[in-house]
Amino acid sequence: MSLRNKLRFVGATDTGKVREHNEDTIAVDPDIGLLVLADGMGGYAGGSLASRVVVEAFVENFCFCRGGIPERLLSSLRASERRLLAEIERQDESLSQMGSTLVGAVWTPGALQWVSVGDTGLYLYRERRVKRLNADHSMAPVLEAQAARGEITAEQAAHHPDRNALRSAIAAARRWRAHIRSGARPPAGR
Repeated sequence: MSLRNKLRFVGATDTGKVREHNEDTIAVDPDIGLLVLADGMGGYAGGSLASRVVVEAFVENFCFCRGGIPERLLSSLRASERRLLAEIERQDESLSQMGSTLVGAVWTPGALQWVSVGDTGLYLYRERRVKRLNADHSMAPVLEAQAARGEITAEQAAHHPDRNALRSAIAAARRWRAHIRSGARPPAGR
């Protein structure tokens, strides 16, 4: 069942205030309710290539594999990793550290289901409120928890040099912890 006439799907990236370019790739398929966003890392060339490779692999795998949505999401994440590793082997040494975060979400009549790796956020906007749905796999939540326990100060947590370091990503050194979840569909009209 196509969702093209039931929902509006929009994809956009923004460099923000710090960088001159970004390394994001977005894919949107309203016919199947699929949205995928990857944020590459490894320098401009490496990050852009990594995000493109993982998004393309994710979409291809999701469209052609069988099973329930959670199984297809995880299978697609694994396919993205395999494709990126193959790409790293084909490239010169300068791109050996490239990698990417990834959020893949599927809107079905009844639920939003997703998989995420890294710190790229998936947000729900409802009733003029924004709520993050997926886990942040950077060091920021770990440092904030340490501050809450009194192990470090809030100031130290806010300015820690590893605050933005990723605890999971799709990269040459396998270090991803997938966050797979489903969320109930918001009531009609909201």
